[in-house]
This record gives sequence, structure tokens and C-alpha cells, in this order.
Amino acid sequence: MHIRKIIHITSLLLLCISLHTNLFSQAVGDYQTRRSGNWNGTNVWQRYNGSGWVNVTAYPRASNTSGVITILNGHDVTVNIEGLEVNQVVVENTGKISFASDPAMVTMDVLVSLLNNGTVEVTDYSSSDSRLNIYGQMINNNYVEVHVDCHLNVYGYFENNARVITNQDVSWWGKFNVNAGAVLKCSPTSYIGGPGHFVLNDEATIIVGSPDGINALGTNTGNIRTTVVREFSSNAYYIYDGVANQVTGTALTSALEVTIANTAGVVTFSRAVTMNILRINLGAKAKLNNFTHTSGILILPVGSYSLDRWGSTASNAENKNDVYFDVATVGVVQLTNKVVLSFAQTTTFSTCVTDTAHSILVEAWGAGGKGGTRTSNGGGGGGGGGAYSSRSIRITPGNVYYITVGAGSSTTNPGEDSWFGTTSNVSSALVLAKGGSSVSSDSRNGAEGGIANNGIGTTRRSGGQGANGSSSSGSYGGGGGSSAGRNANGTSPGTGTSGSPPPISLGAIAPAGGGNGGNAKFSNTGPGSNGQSPGGGGGGGFRNGGQGAVGGNGADGRVVISYEPIFPIIHLTDTHIFVCQGVTSSTLHYDSTMGCPTMYMIDFSATANDAGFQDVAYTTMPSGSIPISIPSAAPGGVYQGVLTVKNGTIGYPSSRIFTVEVNEITFTTTGDDVSCYGSNDGSITIHIDSDNNSPYDFS
Repeated sequence: MHIRKIIHITSLLLLCISLHTNLFSQAVGDYQTRRSGNWNGTNVWQRYNGSGWVNVTAYPRASNTSGVITILNGHDVTVNIEGLEVNQVVVENTGKISFASDPAMVTMDVLVSLLNNGTVEVTDYSSSDSRLNIYGQMINNNYVEVHVDCHLNVYGYFENNARVITNQDVSWWGKFNVNAGAVLKCSPTSYIGGPGHFVLNDEATIIVGSPDGINALGTNTGNIRTTVVREFSSNAYYIYDGVANQVTGTALTSALEVTIANTAGVVTFSRAVTMNILRINLGAKAKLNNFTHTSGILILPVGSYSLDRWGSTASNAENKNDVYFDVATVGVVQLTNKVVLSFAQTTTFSTCVTDTAHSILVEAWGAGGKGGTRTSNGGGGGGGGGAYSSRSIRITPGNVYYITVGAGSSTTNPGEDSWFGTTSNVSSALVLAKGGSSVSSDSRNGAEGGIANNGIGTTRRSGGQGANGSSSSGSYGGGGGSSAGRNANGTSPGTGTSGSPPPISLGAIAPAGGGNGGNAKFSNTGPGSNGQSPGGGGGGGFRNGGQGAVGGNGADGRVVISYEPIFPIIHLTDTHIFVCQGVTSSTLHYDSTMGCPTMYMIDFSATANDAGFQDVAYTTMPSGSIPISIPSAAPGGVYQGVLTVKNGTIGYPSSRIFTVEVNEITFTTTGDDVSCYGSNDGSITIHIDSDNNSPYDFS
């Protein structure tokens, strides 16, 4: 495969293959529909017992089946449960999943897979809201509709091969959210549209297949076409992997990483882009247009670079390369020799023991507080946003440092602190940012943001306070406070109490670097929205009769490290492997390394993939030699691969191109029992066990 991402993408894509091939054979424990009806209606379902389909006494859910749940053609099943968890679900071509009007919050959590060949409607009613949460993966081959005030939240993997529509009704919108660590893959002709919201959050990934890329509001082309909100985080991953020439589109202006993975055409930049990393894969090519782009580093199959300007021979760059940059334009990419590592989860950080001591900038955002939950009529207050702290630290090579990312609050406790220290104990923290406070149950008072002075760092900012919700005679919850930015304290929502929605119910907009507060519920009973990462406070719920209304959760915090990159080096003793056709393994030998590389990956060219060569995801690097698997039926020819090494899961990579030459050996003989063997030095051994003396002709 020719896309770069965290290792979990590989496993998710492998699971996608099983969705298409394995889900339609019956196994013991599988469920299928008998008729339309509510999900929890036992008369809706049948279960396979090994010999046939039988009626059931319990509806299917993750706790009682790991098998496949199939919505058959012509059946419409309505999710009417709060917190329904399922493993594997298939919706046939004319089958349908929709959501009920009761309870107040209807949720379906997909833990493994949802294959939609029919229709999925995340349905809204005046008395309820609905959420479809994808923690595993979902493949949409037909139609998904997200009604007003409902959300489709991707936490795992979502592949869109058709249409997703988000709706609007006056002041409510359907929302499609791609969250941190999640992957959205868009086929060339697919789109997410409608008069609703699309949000690609920090540290999420979008794989763009459309020839038109992704575009800003005001256009109706590309993979994302919502008409009210299109948010593309500058701290997200963008992969262009189309099947023809592509443009990046006008929505791409800044990114954590841009990967040019399209080997079927050229990817043209529509605007100047500021990137942490620009990566161009083997067989891919970027057309920089006439812009000057900025990137911390450039990763090519032939190596990784952090200095000077790069472009084609038509440009004025110091480093010219027409293999990876299209010669038709004069644009350049200016490298800044600065990289940014963003951490959304608790982990450790270290550099190679042979590196020289150097300084890093550490930034931390505390997590957001939860918005107020109402069990009595009225609006809950908004949760407080997380604080910000930063400091420049001179690190010791080889030492292990501990990164703790605070979790957003889902209770009345404050959002957790985020910090960077020399041990796993907070007492060793060198940088620390406080989390925002949460709202007490049935309280309308907005919660305080994280307090700067309680943090640790040379620069410290406070989080924003959440807004107050209305009394029982009002009609709104309070919006969540934003987290602090790099150069300013967090903000609070507006103060206006009229309008639709009232400004006081809208989550606060964060200063640069911070996370927005979550919107509160207003007008009708329902939950508040979660804060946005990093550290946004949750919006308050609003209740006007009916069931209780929960407040939105606070967003997780974040830790960010910026420093000058150090690339590992591997010296291969030979970059060209010779084998006979039929040989299935060989090795790449190396005799030295620098920079402590501990992991390697292999990315073969498209031609090699077509011949059966399989890419290798990052794995532990063995001593002395790296195994190369060769398909036994590979035709004769020379195949390219890229070996990439790095230090640990968060180190920056360095790459080398190698080739595998498969030699087709043909011979004619009247004897039998003839075989040949190839070696890495190009020699061939012919072994003959025949007892006769017939002549042998070899070519």
C-alpha cells in the first residue's frame, strides 16, 4: 500500500478486506432480521444455530454475539436503545437502520464493523437526539443521512464509497466528525455533503481520492461538500491517493503532514501550504505550482531532508529533483529544520543515546471540564476549558521522559492535567497545564477554566470559563469555555440569551492553538456537545420535561514537542538483490547504523505490488539483515522497494531504495529432476539428479 499512517491503518485495511469476503457465510451465533421493527424487539430477529435459523429470546448486541448481524433486504430496524453496542453489522441493498424518538439520547456504538450496502439514517426528533459512533470501522457503499442535531462520530475507520448527507433545520445541523486518531478514506467519486457540518479534528487522517481534492466553502466539488461548516484542522494528516491526476483543493492550507501517495497521476497544489512534514511516496509526484510552500522536513524514498529549498529543475531551489517534483512549474518547498510531535495519548519520549544534547520546546494543554447535566428542568452550565503551559528544555540523549495527556472529564470531576516530566510521577513535572473544572449536577453555573498560575512553565495561560445555563423558565444550556491558546487566555461564550441559537449557548471560540468549547443544547430537551481538542469544555444539557439531559464531555488535553530533527542512518552492503524465479525469500544486509534505528518498514512500488510483493508495516528491526519476502510467481524483472528505518514509534524516518531482480531461468532437457537456485551475488546453481546421459541446453 502506498499510504503512510500509524500502524493501526494497516490492520484496519486488512479488516476491510474481510468485510467484503467473509461476512456473508453463516456461522453459529449470527443474527438476521425476520421483519422490520425496533432493535430490542425479539420478534424482529432470528439466530443461526448451526443447522438453521431459529427465533430468539434476546435481541443482538455485543454482549451476546460476536457474529454478524444482517439487516435483510426490505427490512427497516429502528435503534431505540441508549448505549447499544454491536460488533459486526451488515445492511443489505434495500435494508435500513434508523433511530427512534425515545429515549432522549439514542446511541449505537460500532465496536468492530458496519458494512452499509443499503441505508443508514441517524434520525432526529423533537424529543431526542441520535449518535452513531464508529469505534471499529464502517464502509458505506450506498447512502447515509445524518439528520439535524444528530452526529456521526468516527473514532476508528470510515470508508466512504458513495454519499453521506448532513441536514439542517433552522438552527440545528447534522454533523460528521472525524476525531483524533481516526481515519476517513474517500473514494474518487464519493462525497460528504448537505447543509450540515463536517469537522476533521486534530490528529485525524483523511485519505483524499477525488480528482478535485478537498475544497473550502462555496464550492460543490471534491470529497467534502457540506454547505454550512467545513473544518479541516491544521493539525491533521492529509493523504492524496487518487487514481488519476489530482489537485489538493482550496481547503488545504496547513497540515501536520501531507502525503503524496498517488502513483497513477500528478498531485497539484492549489494553494501554498504550511506543513510539519511533506512526504512523497515511491512512484508519486507533486506539482508545487508557482507557490513557496513551507515544511519542517521532506521525506522522499531516497532520504529525509530538513534544510534548504526543494523543487524541480525549472525552479530556483538549491535541491532540484524531477523524479518527485513535476518540472512543469517553478514552485518550491522551503524546509525549516523544525518538526512538531503532537501527543494525544500518554506515552514516553527519548532520543538516541549517541545524539548531541539539544533543546526542545514543550507545550501542554489541560483537559476540558464536563458541561452540566440536568435531571430537573433548566439549562446546565458549560464546562471550563483547559489551561496552557510551555517551556524550553534541554534534554539528555538516551534519557526517557514521560508524557501524560489529561483525559477530558465525563463526570463532575475536573478535566485532568497534562504534563511532561522525568518520571511517571507528577512531582517530576517540568511542564504542567491544569484541566478545566466541571459543572455539578443540576447546576446552571458555568465552570471555571484551568488556572494558569497553578501550572508549570515559563509561559502560562488560563482556560476559558463556561457560560451559565438558563433557569427553569429559560430555554438553553451554557456553552463550554475554550482552552487557552499559545498567546492568549481561553475565551468564554457570548452573553446574549435571545436568538436561535442564543450566543450564550454556543461554545467559545479558542485563540490560536486552543480547542473550542462544546455547544449547549437549547430550545428542546437534549444533551450538550463535547468540547473540541485540545481541552475545550463541554456544553451544558437542557431539559424541558422528558428524560434527563447530559452535559457534553470535556475534550482531552495535549502535549506538543518541537525540535530540530535527527534522522537515523542505515548502511546497506548491497541494494540490489538477485534471485531465481520461484525463490521466496532473501535478505537486505547492513553493516552499520547511526541514530539508533529500532524499527523498519518496506513499501514496494505499484508494479511490485501487482506482481505479488507485500508491503511491511513498521516492525522491530533485526540485527544484521532484513528479510525480504518474494512471491514465487513473480514474473522476471526488476522491482523497486523503499526501506524506511526510524528510532521508536515516534522517531523521524530515513529511507533507502533497493531493487529485487527476479531472473527467469529457462532450459530444455530430456532428463528430469532438474532445479535451479539463485544467490544474492547473481550466481545460479543447477542441480541435476537424472541418471540418464541426455544433453541439457540452458538459457
